[in-house]
Amino acid sequence: MVKKNKLVEVEWQDSCVYRGWQYTEQAKVSVPSQCRSVGYMLEKDGDRIVLALSMDDDGDSVADVMCIPMATVKKVRNVKT
Repeated sequence: MVKKNKLVEVEWQDSCVYRGWQYTEQAKVSVPSQCRSVGYMLEKDGDRIVLALSMDDDGDSVADVMCIPMATVKKVRNVKT
């Protein structure tokens, strides 16, 4: 059985790059990328939220760990299991 790690969805913003030539006026309206990630919350503090995208049955091992800066987080929502 998985230990008590909440399954959450995190809405956050990330940098993005628009490749190739474009008009300056078009480039001025560029916006950050809106992202959503789902995973088991391992840690959360004022600086970061750490998610594991995969976890073993005991919760002792995880894979595909993602660390998201809290400054970019817009919303954290519990996922019903």
